[in-house]
Amino acid sequence: MVLLKKWGGVFGFFPWGNNEKLARAQAFAKNYSKAIALPGCSLTTLVGLIQNASAVIGMDTGLLHVAVAFDQKGVALYPATEPKKSGAMSLSGLIESIGGEASFNAAAINAKMLAIL
Repeated sequence: MVLLKKWGGVFGFFPWGNNEKLARAQAFAKNYSKAIALPGCSLTTLVGLIQNASAVIGMDTGLLHVAVAFDQKGVALYPATEPKKSGAMSLSGLIESIGGEASFNAAAINAKMLAIL
């Protein structure tokens, strides 16, 4: 998810790569007024969103590593792997990696993101 802090709030933009993830993004956006399931877009467009984001949160995917390359701030989630072995390695330490059961703790993740923003 790409977060933008503008217009008096924080807005979440959800990219997706297949129909299952699109349905998940649309369901989330339906329940939160400041969340948007992105329309199908190019990698170039997604990279531009990430580059201009206020923060990012996501799983261990290529898009998360793009955020690291732009030295973005945010949270990287690793529910099935150990982030110390293959986690996002931000040079400035702006991406915090969370692994295992802690990556399912929505309240703790939310608190970390609010502190970042």
